[in-house]
Amino acid sequence: MLPPQVTNSPETVARVRARRLFVQDGSIRPVGVLLLHAALFAGLAAWSWLKWPDPLVDFGRELYVPWQLTQGKVLYRDIESVFGPLSPYINALWMRLFGVSLLTVVVCNLAVFAATLAGIHILIRRSTDALTASVASVAVLVVSGFLQLDGVGNYNFVTPYAHEATHGIAISVGLLLAWHAALTSGRPRFSAAAGLLFGSVLMTKPEILLAAMAAVGVSLVIAVTLKVTEPRSLRTILPVFACAAALPPLFFAAYLAQHMTPATALEGVAGAVTTALNPNIANNVFYVAGMGLDRPVVNAGQMLLGFGGFLGFTAGLIAVCWTGWRGTRRLIPELGRPILLIAAVLPWLVGMARALPLIVLCALATTIALLGRRRHNTHECKALLLLLTWTVYALTLLAKVFLNVRLDQYGFYLSLPAVTVLVIALCWLVPEVLNERLAPVAIREFRVLATMACAAGALPLLMTSNTLYRAKTTVMGSGGDRFYANTAAGSHAAELPATLDAIRSVASPRDMLAVLPEGVMVNYLTRLESPLRVVNFMPPELATFGEDEVLGAIQRAQPRFVLFVHRDTSEYGYPLFGTEERYGARTVRWIIEHYRPIRTIGERPLESTGRGMVLFERTP
Repeated sequence: MLPPQVTNSPETVARVRARRLFVQDGSIRPVGVLLLHAALFAGLAAWSWLKWPDPLVDFGRELYVPWQLTQGKVLYRDIESVFGPLSPYINALWMRLFGVSLLTVVVCNLAVFAATLAGIHILIRRSTDALTASVASVAVLVVSGFLQLDGVGNYNFVTPYAHEATHGIAISVGLLLAWHAALTSGRPRFSAAAGLLFGSVLMTKPEILLAAMAAVGVSLVIAVTLKVTEPRSLRTILPVFACAAALPPLFFAAYLAQHMTPATALEGVAGAVTTALNPNIANNVFYVAGMGLDRPVVNAGQMLLGFGGFLGFTAGLIAVCWTGWRGTRRLIPELGRPILLIAAVLPWLVGMARALPLIVLCALATTIALLGRRRHNTHECKALLLLLTWTVYALTLLAKVFLNVRLDQYGFYLSLPAVTVLVIALCWLVPEVLNERLAPVAIREFRVLATMACAAGALPLLMTSNTLYRAKTTVMGSGGDRFYANTAAGSHAAELPATLDAIRSVASPRDMLAVLPEGVMVNYLTRLESPLRVVNFMPPELATFGEDEVLGAIQRAQPRFVLFVHRDTSEYGYPLFGTEERYGARTVRWIIEHYRPIRTIGERPLESTGRGMVLFERTP
């Protein structure tokens, strides 16, 4: 029988060259990984371009505050914040270097996100393998980078609701890599780098600081117990780490102390921690519901249901690969893969995200077991130590939403490490455990199907985002501040374009504008300074600073204009701003006595059943 004729058609040559670009000797080439990530990054950015921010909620603060810092104002003296000082000054630095604009922040955030992706890929590749690292970093790119999964924007790495979240994650990835290098090499320079990064994390968000502390502490204990780190090297590593960790907070405290008392400066540096300890914030219904403690039994049941779906899917995947290896491989790839892809999507829809704490906990237990079995293999032990460090970080970060884990809202950063651990469990941990029970061909089949399942799980998220982004057709801002918003009837920003036009028609550049209770984006887009030190006065700021701070600032400055924005705060358990004494009634009464309404956009904006905005001008 003659051998099949080999063809050298252009299509065949192209396929061979493409395969060689991505795969060599059975492993993924770094250049192929880079090109894949770059193409997906560029594609997602272009698909969602300038549709990421919310025009009223949160993100205006992320533009207004650094703009004001470039104008000479000082954080905690002229502008209050419930977080640490790191992120506002980083964004102010970008604006000083590249100009004050939304586009400046977007481009710099894209660079930060790219660096975060690279760090996550390196971390997971060092602790597992190239395929797992690639799938995990692609999952982060899709889930956290550019999506919008509910009506409010901002929950992404490009225009985050709080840069402390994205900066904290980015710095943490570098911290864990540097700390692992310090533990495994004993070199002081890695310990110093880890300390500087840890001190920077201190000035972001409390949950990120807590996760970093847990990861650093647990990995230290495990490294010493398994003799990955020599006890004598701790005499150098720990003091260097501690001294380096003190430098970033001390630097900011010294700068701030030039403009305020040392006590106020230190309080500002530790702002993220002190705010988290405020019982009025911690006990608010919004945060209680966010943790899932409002319905603990129901939420725990949904978590168990999602975890059962994950176990069932994993068991089905094992069974398919086992059966295929035993003799029916010709049938399984043709019929089994589409069925498994559908089965992979369903758990996401019924609550796979809810199960992330239990999945991460199981991954942590498996990693510890593998560490125990391979403690005599120095190379594998070091790799597993890094995986354990990342898994502890992921589990601790979920504590803020433990019974109500989700991928939307705060989940874009709180669930990010856990999503990678889910990928690691499917693409690496389970195959590692089954390595002695399944043939290599079955293991490869399992990993391929697991990768396909992860891709299928992302499809509903992309479809949801596409629906929301298609509704964003109204241009807001101009030049470098241009972005798109949904201003269709019923949206929370429907009246914003008319309001901006009304303000621009009557205000001069030197006028001041106070926006209450939220909407400092209006100040930024009109370039009108706010007299308020608390630029957003939502219930968390009320609990932190009190109404006297806001009312006193308006009474002292008496700005020419005040804009009232109808903002539903029922999710915090509060009525419409100004309708009750506990939330802004004194402020609204004073404004009505000293200001006159000159433009009303919307219906009954001062009533709880209305919507829209009212522009007030100071009475002569």
